[in-house]
Amino acid sequence: MGPTTRSASRPKASSSKSTLDHDQSAHATNEPPPAESDLEDSKHTTLEGLLKGAFKEAKRIERENASLRKKVAALEDKLSKLEDSDNAPLRPKRTLRTSTSVAGLQGEVHKLKSQVQQLQKSKQKYRKKVHDLSLRELKSEANELVEDAEFEVGDSAYQMRKLLWSFHDLMVANSLEEGEECPICMESLKPKECRSMPCQHMFCNDCLSQLRPIPGGDRDTESISCPQCRELCQRDELELVEYTASEQWDALLEVAKQWARMDTRREADTSEEEDEEEFLDDGENEISTTASEHMLAPFNPLETSPEPEQADGSVPQAEPQISPSRLRRRTVVETPRTSSEPEPEAEAQGSNGVPQQEAEGQDPEPEQSGTPPPQAGPSSQPYSQTPRKAKRKMLEELAAARSKKRRI
Repeated sequence: MGPTTRSASRPKASSSKSTLDHDQSAHATNEPPPAESDLEDSKHTTLEGLLKGAFKEAKRIERENASLRKKVAALEDKLSKLEDSDNAPLRPKRTLRTSTSVAGLQGEVHKLKSQVQQLQKSKQKYRKKVHDLSLRELKSEANELVEDAEFEVGDSAYQMRKLLWSFHDLMVANSLEEGEECPICMESLKPKECRSMPCQHMFCNDCLSQLRPIPGGDRDTESISCPQCRELCQRDELELVEYTASEQWDALLEVAKQWARMDTRREADTSEEEDEEEFLDDGENEISTTASEHMLAPFNPLETSPEPEQADGSVPQAEPQISPSRLRRRTVVETPRTSSEPEPEAEAQGSNGVPQQEAEGQDPEPEQSGTPPPQAGPSSQPYSQTPRKAKRKMLEELAAARSKKRRI
C-alpha cells in the first residue's frame, strides 16, 4: 500500500452537495479500523498519567504530614514551657539593679534552710538525751526508795555493821592489776581463775595445781612453797582473787554510797529528834517533869536506832559518843531520883502563876495545861521502849500545847 498524501486523502472540492456527501460516505467506508498497538499506547498513556497523579498526591500528603509534625512539635514545646513556668516559682525579672539583691536573698534562704535542718537534728538529739536522763533519774529514785525501804524494815545498826564488814573484806582482799601475768606460764591472770598466797604472790590455778607438796609435812594438810620467794604455806591458805583493781574500787565506792545514804538518813532522824528534845526541854518544869517520869532507861531515850535488847530484857551498857549540847539536855531530862528527893511538882501556866501543892502521901496532880500528861499505868512502857508512832504523837501534842501557850 502506497503512502497516503494529503491531496490523495482529501477529496476534491465539488460544487454540488450530493457529490460531497457521496464522497464523505465513500471516504468513511474506505478508512481502515484502528490498530491494536494504538489502543495499547493509549492505555499505557492513561495508566502512566494516573500513576503520576497518585505520586504527586502522595508527595503532597507527605509534605502536609511533615508540616503537621512540625506544628505538633512546636505546640508540644510550647506546652512544656508553659508547664515549667507554672511549676517554677515566680522570679522577678532581673535587671541591673535587682540582680545582686536577688542572688543574695537566694543565698540567705539556702543558709536558713540548712540552719533549720541542723536545728531539727539537734532537737531530736536533745529530746532523746532528755528521755534517757529522765529514765536514769527515775531508776535512781526507784533504787533509793527500795534501799530506804530496806533500811526502814531492817535494823539500821546491823546494816551499818554489815557494811563495815563488807568494806573491811574488800580492803583486805587482793586484786589484780591491769595486764598482770602469771610468773610461771606468763599468761594473763583473770579474776576467779587465780589465787593469792599469804606472801601476796599470785599464780593461775593451773600452775598452782601442778606444784608438788613438800614432803615431811602434815598428812591432813599439804604444804607448798612459793615459786618466787620460797615461803612455805598450806594449800588451804590460798585465797581466790575475785576482783581487779577497778572492780575493787567500784565495790568500795558502792559500799561508801550505801553508808553515806544510811548516815544521811540517820542525821535527818537525829535532827528531828533533837528538835523534839527541845520540846521536852524548853525551860518549863511541867514538860521536863512529864518527860522525866517516862524516861528511866540508862541510855539516850530519844535515839532512833537503839541497840537490840538481850534475851533477859536488859539493855547493853555501851553508848555512842554524845555531843556536849545533847549531854546537857540528857542530864536535864534524865535526872536520877533517890528516895530522899521529893517527887517533882508540875507547875501550871495559868493566869495566877502559882503552882498547886501536892497532897501528902499522894501523887502530884498537875494543873490542866494545853495537853494532858501521859497516864502511867501498869501496862505503860518507858519512853525509850514505846513505838515510834506513839513518840511522834506525844511530841505533836507537846508542840501543840506550846504553840497554844504562846498564843495566849
